[in-house]
Amino acid sequence: MTTILQRISRTAGLSALALAAFIVTDSQSGQLTSGAYAAEISRTEASEWDRWAQHNPESTEAVDHTSMDSILKFITVNLGNRQAMAYATLKGSSLIYVRQYGRYLEDIPVSTLNRDEQLAYWLNLHNVGVIRFLAEDEKAYKKMKKHRGLPGNPGTKWAEKIFHVEGVALSLEDIEQNILFRHWKNPLILYGLCYGTKGNPPIANVGYTGRNVIAQLEASARKFIKSSKNVKLKRANLKVSSIYGWNKDTLFGGDDAQVISHIMAYSSEKQAAQFASARTISTTKYNWRTIAHLPRTVQAGFNSSGSGGGSRGGGGYGGS
Repeated sequence: MTTILQRISRTAGLSALALAAFIVTDSQSGQLTSGAYAAEISRTEASEWDRWAQHNPESTEAVDHTSMDSILKFITVNLGNRQAMAYATLKGSSLIYVRQYGRYLEDIPVSTLNRDEQLAYWLNLHNVGVIRFLAEDEKAYKKMKKHRGLPGNPGTKWAEKIFHVEGVALSLEDIEQNILFRHWKNPLILYGLCYGTKGNPPIANVGYTGRNVIAQLEASARKFIKSSKNVKLKRANLKVSSIYGWNKDTLFGGDDAQVISHIMAYSSEKQAAQFASARTISTTKYNWRTIAHLPRTVQAGFNSSGSGGGSRGGGGYGGS
């Protein structure tokens, strides 16, 4: 019982009065009833993430993500119809630039922004965290399955608290599952998260902005769904990428029909006609192979002339 009480007292913000009110005992055994503290722990953990629902719908403030544009354009390599990322080019001043952009985002009072600005903010923060990690660890790309893990069961790197936003330590998994998916419930977010693998949707070579984030995600959805590697009909079963299966309960209510409906909404006219006969889904094996491009020579650094300006700064530092 002592261990359980200690655990409860460590959860966010339980006052002594709330703790006392929460303790319910069985009249015969005198023990704490499991349902009572399980319910309280669940409620308290939920409230921990409720804070990120706060936003200002009247805000017109725009965060400047031109630094993310510079970073993505610097490392993106187009190999025919395939996209790769040259993380190894991020050395010296270029890597400093990436770190400074991440710190710049951490300093923004995100709760004061409107919802679209927040969505762009969280996507860019998540993705620059992945880029920084892959740039700092030259061998990380070899073990992406181990590093990422799965939603709800993250690997060490995705569980590591690498950001501090409004005084709260956050991991990549926190941003994805506990903030983005919890508070937006929008499947389009699937197409905006970088894992550094061939299995995830390709990330555009510009950062997300509050003004364009939905259009950017919709374009990525259409591109991803267009490929038969990600969505393919076999009889009445739609074989889909594992990203849909991993997040079916969270984003689609655990319902195959909702997954199919979402995919059809972003399919071509020809695909939609084919997919209309689908009744169930099954997932394909996720491609954990890296999208890292390993160049023979490392570029010297950023040409940051395209960065800077905007209402929230962030563009003019770190260039060489």
